Amino acid sequence: MRSRGRFEQFKGKAIRRTSNFKDSVRGTVRDLRAGRR
Repeated sequence: MRSRGRFEQFKGKAIRRTSNFKDSVRGTVRDLRAGRR
């Protein structure tokens, strides 16, 4: 049970990190497009 809780915590952290990464990538792409124009 304890290991499962740790796994859930790790999963939540990973999901948060990937979502942040996606947001940053999206922002970079937007900046590149704006700069190209």
